[in-house]
This record gives sequence, C-alpha cells and structure tokens, in this order.
Amino acid sequence: MDVTLNKGMTQREHRAYELGQHLSEMLPTIELARVIVNRLRDAFGYYHVTLWRLDSDLRALAIEEGTGVDLTLRAQHSTIDLDARPSLVARAARIREPVVSNNVAVDPHYLYDSVLPHTQAEMVFPLMRGDKMLGLLDIQSDRVNAFGPSEARLLQNIATQAAIALDNAHLYADLEMQANRLEAMVQHRTRDVVNERERLRAIVENAGEGIIVTNSKGRIEYINPAFERITGRTFDAITGMLLSKLLVLDAV
Repeated sequence: MDVTLNKGMTQREHRAYELGQHLSEMLPTIELARVIVNRLRDAFGYYHVTLWRLDSDLRALAIEEGTGVDLTLRAQHSTIDLDARPSLVARAARIREPVVSNNVAVDPHYLYDSVLPHTQAEMVFPLMRGDKMLGLLDIQSDRVNAFGPSEARLLQNIATQAAIALDNAHLYADLEMQANRLEAMVQHRTRDVVNERERLRAIVENAGEGIIVTNSKGRIEYINPAFERITGRTFDAITGMLLSKLLVLDAV
C-alpha cells in the first residue's frame, strides 16, 4: 500500500514539474491563466480550478479564468467582496496566506456555490511576488481530505511558479505596451519631420531668390529653380562643383 501511495505521489510530483516547466515558457497573460487552470485540473483530477484577480479599487475579487464548469453559469458568482464572510477565497486574500478546508461541509469559512455543488474540499493560494499579490489560485476537490500535507506542498510549489509566470507575463505586457507607445511616438515624430521638410522644400522651391545648398566639403548639392532662372546655370551642370569654383567663374 505504501509503495502504491509513494508511486502515486511521485507521478504527481512529475506532473507538477512538467506544469512548472510549461509555465516558465508562457508570456501572454490571458493564455497563461487558461493554461494554469486547465493543466492543473487535467493533471491532478480536481473538480474545479479558478484563478482570481484582485481589484484593489473595488476591494473585490473577480474571476480571471476557471474550468470544470461553464463559466457563464458562474456569472452571478463572478465577484467576491474582499471583506466577504464566509469565503475561503476572500479570507486567503485578506491574510495573504494559503487557506485549506478538507471538509467544507463543516467549515464555517466556506462559501457554498450552487454552481459547484460537489465541492468537498477547497484550498486557496495567494499568488505573491514580494509584497504584491497577483491573484489567487482556488482549487476545489470532490473528495474529503483531498489536501494532505504532501499535496499542499506540491500545490504550493505550483502556486509559486504560477506567480512567477504571471509576474513575468505582466512585465512582458508592460514592456510591449511601452514599446508600442514609443514606436507610435517615433512614427508621429517622423511624420512631423517629413511634413516640416516638405514645407521647407516648398518654400525654397518657390522662393524668388536664388538658393544654393552645399555639403560639408563645399560641393553643391542643390540649387532652386530661381537660381537656374537668374543665372542660366542648370542643376546638372553645376551639381558636385565646389562653390568656391562657381564663385570664381561668376567673377570672371
């Protein structure tokens, strides 16, 4: 019997490791949340898994992603007040520590959900990065005493990896937003420069005075139409010529 239990725990630890490896490769937050709940449920056979996010302004918890039942059926239960009592999820958010109930039928802190009538045990993990809570991982089982010490440690490791992955995803999203904002600013500035250049070109092209533009070495790169009209010299004839040579020629 002990051999069977040990083998089962080894398999679950291996699944947890595989899940952790997969989470480390994820970046988009929405996809990551879906992977966390679906893989956790499928790999360990839980009744329901929910990822909650904290809305600090409203002091409420809202469903980020969930699985096990049609989420549309949970619309009426999609938010929980942070001060809600009873609620294991709200309690875990307030104390910022894992909360476990291995028999919700006799737990005064458990909040019954008619959409999930078969819940027998529940464990909630705040997803922490330093002092910041990124969300909560809510795991429900249809078996009493589903969350023993070994299972709790295994799930805590997964929750830690999920918190790291979510934090990286948020950082990636912020950097991508900043990059897009910078790109938009550059494009806007580039349009301004192009428009200003076109405005100056129009002024030079239509000026009544002759205008010459040279490079840093004094060679002619541009003359406007007025210069050609006044001097009779064409652009093709003098482009690349040293301005000093042109002045000598004009002086002769």
